[in-house]
Amino acid sequence: MKKYLYSRDLLLLTTGSLIIAIAVNTFIANHGFAFGGVSGIAVIANELFAIHLAITYWALNIPLFWLSRKTNGLPFMVKSIISTSIVSLFLLITEPLQFVSCVDIVAAISGGVLMGIGVGLVICGNGSTGGTTLVACILHERYKVPLWTSILMVDGTVILSGAAIFGLSKAFFSILLVLCLARTVEYVVKYINTPPSIAPQSNNAQPV
Repeated sequence: MKKYLYSRDLLLLTTGSLIIAIAVNTFIANHGFAFGGVSGIAVIANELFAIHLAITYWALNIPLFWLSRKTNGLPFMVKSIISTSIVSLFLLITEPLQFVSCVDIVAAISGGVLMGIGVGLVICGNGSTGGTTLVACILHERYKVPLWTSILMVDGTVILSGAAIFGLSKAFFSILLVLCLARTVEYVVKYINTPPSIAPQSNNAQPV
């Protein structure tokens, strides 16, 4: 049973990490959406200093790994390191997808939903992708703050910083992206972690 659960978690972590990387490179980085968390900071660093997304993403999560060890335990920290490392690797592999172009509102909605699916899968794999997700998970577990509310709370300052660099228009679409992301995470986690209901059979049923 433990082997099955470990394999399930690893599959969810890997699949979710790949979806996150695709969302960042396809809809987020090339549109200048500093939507919050470590990913948003990585987009800002890439714009200002031409530092690669994958490098910034992984480096900024190092202190958060220690925080997760103190608050959520060693297994959660290990899985967070694994998923964050996989995201960084997939960011490098999927970098050619940055040539995809679409209008900002389509990119914000598509990027938010796609990334929300990825983050939700990682959370269901009992890990996190670091950054916003990690802080949101801590608030959710320790203080019972709803998951989508936690994500919105911790993303605000990065969005404001992004507004100063990319402009108010990009900040608006970043907020839209976060709203789509947060709600999608909530739905994915609830759907996967809720066991299917079994319809009760009627005692009055007669054999045919």
